[in-house]
Amino acid sequence: MVKITLTLAVLAAIILVPLRFAISSGGLFRNGIVEGIQACKQDSDCIWVPTGCCACDAGGNEMLINREKEWIHNLLVKEVCVGDQYCTEENYCQDKNVFCDRTCKFGKKTYTKPLLVK
Repeated sequence: MVKITLTLAVLAAIILVPLRFAISSGGLFRNGIVEGIQACKQDSDCIWVPTGCCACDAGGNEMLINREKEWIHNLLVKEVCVGDQYCTEENYCQDKNVFCDRTCKFGKKTYTKPLLVK
């Protein structure tokens, strides 16, 4: 049992470390991941999540994603927090209406025209 667990942990590290590096280096791959976790079908799908180690009310930034894909965000996109973090008392939390227009958005609702029109 220990061998299986250890093997799975090593395999996960072999896959996740290069994947996180590819995402953090930017480009089309990162944009595709972010677009994928921001996709939605209804307004209630969208939530604000921190993008770094500090919460938005402690000087950190936040972004909108689909609530069902928060685990992907935490695993691949969010900063890895190691050691002590310096957070401020700045409040950068968004206080704007959230809505779904194929992707999670905020502010004034401006829906995109449907792709298929009769």
